[in-house]
Amino acid sequence: MFKAKLSALLAGAVALGVIALAVPAAHANLITCGTGLNCNLGSTENFTVNFNATTAGSTTANLQATASFENFVFSNSGSTLTFQIVFTNTTPQGTLSASDWDSIRATALGFNTQPDATGVTGSATPAAFNTFTETNFPSFMTVDIPSCPGGASGGLSPVGATNMNAPNHSTTISLTLTGLGQFTPGVGSIDLGCDVPGGCSPELYDIKFQTAFGSFEFQNTTTTPVLPEPEPASLALLGTALAGIGLAVRRRRNLGH
Repeated sequence: MFKAKLSALLAGAVALGVIALAVPAAHANLITCGTGLNCNLGSTENFTVNFNATTAGSTTANLQATASFENFVFSNSGSTLTFQIVFTNTTPQGTLSASDWDSIRATALGFNTQPDATGVTGSATPAAFNTFTETNFPSFMTVDIPSCPGGASGGLSPVGATNMNAPNHSTTISLTLTGLGQFTPGVGSIDLGCDVPGGCSPELYDIKFQTAFGSFEFQNTTTTPVLPEPEPASLALLGTALAGIGLAVRRRRNLGH
């Protein structure tokens, strides 16, 4: 009898654990508004692109950066999308000299969209990244939304470096895409990192680094969804169930004595 009750308690705890901890993952690239074509998606569709590549040649460096896509808002019947990209140069110094590490600047970020945006406006704080549409990205195809500071010394230096010509390590790029079409009548959506209907595999994001020892461009195919945290009420229920299991086990032990 006790084993049956304990099994039931365990099953209940597992079920509560699923409710509390197994929150659904956001789709990392397809951003959709399913409620009237005007909606603020909050953090539910946020995702991060992690760039990581090792240079070849006389100087070896592990170039790293992150681009966190956040705060998607659809408006104008789904034809307009605003969001932010937090772009950060996270390249570690590793075995590089201080001067070589200091020279590594993340200078451009690009990606495609489906459907294409007919217009884009953008701003960046604090670094002055300019935004364009349908522009050739260095060493890659034409991309829909590239952002680049321009000039010989702009961009983002690595976190911890002291490049006075590029003093910022991170910038927030605010974008507004206009003239968007729709995948499905009645549902506004946009596929980031893709340029063809029906989706892409893999979906690509492009980055450029400028350094004292060369210029490097590469693409990334891995995105990490940002999962919402468990609701406090669900965690409380899970705690109650686990407490109940502990009480039952202690009661059984006392009866055994």
